[in-house]
Amino acid sequence: MKSSCMRMAAAIAATVIPLTAEAVDYDVQRIDLRPANSPLTNILEINAQGQLLGFTGTGQIGLLTGSTLTTVKLPGAGQIGDLSDNGTALVYYSGSSNGSYASHAYTFSAQHGLAEIRATSSQVVTLTSLPPPVTSSAGHVLMNGSSSWPGTVLSQPDGSFARLPFPANGGATGVNANGVVVGYTTNSGRTSSAAYWSAASGLQPLGNMGGSMAYLLRVTDSGLALGRRAPPVLGQPDSFVYSLASGETRFIDGLTAAEYIDEAGRVYGFSASGEGYAVWDNGELTALDPLVGPATDPDHSYNLADVSSDGRVLITDYRSVAFILRPVPEPGTYVLTGIGLAAGAWGARRRRAA
Repeated sequence: MKSSCMRMAAAIAATVIPLTAEAVDYDVQRIDLRPANSPLTNILEINAQGQLLGFTGTGQIGLLTGSTLTTVKLPGAGQIGDLSDNGTALVYYSGSSNGSYASHAYTFSAQHGLAEIRATSSQVVTLTSLPPPVTSSAGHVLMNGSSSWPGTVLSQPDGSFARLPFPANGGATGVNANGVVVGYTTNSGRTSSAAYWSAASGLQPLGNMGGSMAYLLRVTDSGLALGRRAPPVLGQPDSFVYSLASGETRFIDGLTAAEYIDEAGRVYGFSASGEGYAVWDNGELTALDPLVGPATDPDHSYNLADVSSDGRVLITDYRSVAFILRPVPEPGTYVLTGIGLAAGAWGARRRRAA
């Protein structure tokens, strides 16, 4: 009798653990972006702390932490690059000064204010606006140069920097906390190969993934790189996830033009069926548009602005409203988890008593 009860407890616990990992719902927060109702009138970035980065009604760059707003005004027309999980934002501006074109990139946080990144202050790189600078949670800053200062620069957490061997007609698009950089290489702009770089392995091209062009967009701290290939292969997915650890590639069915990936491996993009934004989670799709309802302005559709590392989704309509979709366990999951934990604890007590 005792052994059968213990087996039953183990079976319940084994059943509950996958359900806990897969049963996810979204808590939806609506933000009215009109100046009278929000300190930020345009939100572009969100992180795992729930901090928001955007612009205020007066044109300043604002970092919103709870109800506390920290602002900064750049000398030129300020632009926003990225917001890391540690609360550090990247901001920059470009323009002419004394007859020469220059750009300056800064880190910006509520704790440390504004600090210029040496790679731009030393004129190692003059930034282009696309792709914008990105940062990792460990403090790496990745920047692509312009035609006059070509190449890719990686600023290290200690303040040093180095040029990376991405060719001038290639580019880098993402960096993780381990300093792994992802992007692409090109051959005269006609073909491209997805590629990644690390200090240990150097530049590693991965090929065009069955298309004429392929590139990596983002990389998680756990080593999952999100990529796309073009032109789309008829009847086949265009988005894929490449594992740096195993070297395996998995194409994402039911999703097209993927833009984001979180640490849980969930992928975000457009539904291949044309039903708007969706999230792919281990083969299952969840439509996001129905969670926020129809656009408030028929002339401006919703925009998938950002996804944090823990899966918080930021959707905006550019003008008057933003939505934050936060993944939370479904109520039933809590019940099943409680049953599993209780069963496991009961079994442990029986074993100790024996």
